[in-house]
Amino acid sequence: SCAASGYPTASAGRAATGTVKFSVGDRVFEVQREPTLSLHPGSLLHSLAEQAPEADGSPIAVDADPSLFPYVLQYYRHRK
Repeated sequence: SCAASGYPTASAGRAATGTVKFSVGDRVFEVQREPTLSLHPGSLLHSLAEQAPEADGSPIAVDADPSLFPYVLQYYRHRK
């Protein structure tokens, strides 16, 4: 699993309720809801994760550059 690293994973959907997956270009990023997204309650990624049906299991599509998305996730994790 790539939840801790933010690097792409080949599987689709949510691995567990504690994570959410974002499909960015041709890559899928798995992100922890707590604390990564919960620290940014007003953010776009948090809102997308909250609006996505839990039972759906498919990644949430994000229109962004997949080569830059890891930097966004690093900011979410470390707030700098």
